[in-house]
Amino acid sequence: MPKVLDLVIAPNKILLTSCEDIKLIDNDLLELIENMILTMNRFRGIGLAANQVGVAKKITVIDFTAISKIENHQFYNNINNTNHLYKDGMLIMINPLVVQKSTTQDHYLEGCLSFPGATLSIPRSTDVVVQYINIKGNEQTLDLPRSLLNVCIQHEIDHLNGIPFTNYVSPLKKDITMKKVAKTYKNMQHKVSY
Repeated sequence: MPKVLDLVIAPNKILLTSCEDIKLIDNDLLELIENMILTMNRFRGIGLAANQVGVAKKITVIDFTAISKIENHQFYNNINNTNHLYKDGMLIMINPLVVQKSTTQDHYLEGCLSFPGATLSIPRSTDVVVQYINIKGNEQTLDLPRSLLNVCIQHEIDHLNGIPFTNYVSPLKKDITMKKVAKTYKNMQHKVSY
């Protein structure tokens, strides 16, 4: 039975750790995936990397259905009709890697479950090509145009490489953000109930 996992909150060092490649898709990994999906949904996220729940493995879950409801992008129809999605519209990416990215960037306002209360304007490549292994063990490639899905995938892959989104801002902005995260997390401790 899937269970909600504890979220890792910054400045925990595992968020700065480059995760290990996954070599085997087994029952333990499938259980982790189900737990990650439940955890992401419980905390109302649209993406979650394994190190955000304390597991230093290269896997991320992304709620494609939620993203496609937030942003109506013609490109999303192509994903719906392929082998990219797991049950309930979840995009499961094992060992994801950005293999190509545009030099053109836009700034996007991003939040993060491991940085509660924080939103930052982050520069992201407008177009990327990502390779990963799906839950069936098949290699997949996504050619992502400018979109929320593109930003989410770059954010989650950064997590798996030990690069939190605070690395993209000035030291002063990072310090202010971390103080806000600490305060928000402290306030959450009094309100969280399972």
